[in-house]
Amino acid sequence: MERNVAQVMPVLGMISISLLAACGTSTNTTAPSASAGGGALSSCTGAVTVASDLPTSGSDASDGKPTQNGVQLAIDQANSSHLLGGCTVKYVPKDDSSVALGKHDPQQGASNITGLAGDPAVVGVVGPFNSSVALNEMPIANQANLVMISPANTNPGLTIVGSNPDINTASLRPTGVITYFRVCTTDIGQGKGLASVAIDKLQAKMAFVIDDQETYGKGLADQFTKFYTAAGGTVTKRVSLPGTTKDFRAQLTEAKNDGSTLVFFGGTSSNGGGIIRKQMADLNITAKFEGGDGIVDDEFFTEAGSAGDGSYGTIAAPDPTKLASAAKFVSDYKAAFSA
Repeated sequence: MERNVAQVMPVLGMISISLLAACGTSTNTTAPSASAGGGALSSCTGAVTVASDLPTSGSDASDGKPTQNGVQLAIDQANSSHLLGGCTVKYVPKDDSSVALGKHDPQQGASNITGLAGDPAVVGVVGPFNSSVALNEMPIANQANLVMISPANTNPGLTIVGSNPDINTASLRPTGVITYFRVCTTDIGQGKGLASVAIDKLQAKMAFVIDDQETYGKGLADQFTKFYTAAGGTVTKRVSLPGTTKDFRAQLTEAKNDGSTLVFFGGTSSNGGGIIRKQMADLNITAKFEGGDGIVDDEFFTEAGSAGDGSYGTIAAPDPTKLASAAKFVSDYKAAFSA
């Protein structure tokens, strides 16, 4: 049995678009008809399997678990409405967090995708959530012709050749066929928007920039720095620290002493976003704090507490709670998961 990318895209696309209501981006509740895909779905019998690969445990669970819930709901609705005619959609959820890291783990993700790629019944995967995980998974899935649609990856180098000097985009698709897709904007847009907010809204023209050394965090910090300096801002210092860092006080003290009016963090809450904000408050640092969509989650406030108030972050797509097209799925999600 071989996977046919054209045939699996309608159902996987529907699931990926629907689940966005659960993870902070836009949604569309109008599913493709059972005759989509040139009649292939209308004549479908038996079962197809869709998987997800998301960080559903550890410090990323506040991102991954709601997204997984969204996938489950979308599949339940697809089966109830007979989206695939006579076919039933089965669901295999995978967790790409590891006990060793306590958060998303690129090695665990690669192991998950290797297993899924070896099962011909799996027609596609929703995920991953983190760009560093995608970097490990994409070549494996591509060689197996396994479609992946990410609801959250934002590093431009995953899809745009030449946009990130750290990534050889072509190497992520060794077969030459595109099997990876995403439904949110890239960090080019986020970086530009964050720079604009820093300069125009916050009037912060001296920034101390920290990144977590990961694909997402470093890439976002690079994009922010590019647009921020082009708009007249000055980066007082750029620091790259491992995602395992728990004490940022030395760097924050330096930012306080050099007159920085903004601390920018390229990274996720699980890699220290909330800790930085809490330690800024502990050191009585009055500079503004800004980051990307990687800090827009519950984990940020778990770490930062009330110090998280007044922080600035972005999301990579419209807020589904403000979209009429998403209203029913949002309502169904809340009812299903008491959210």
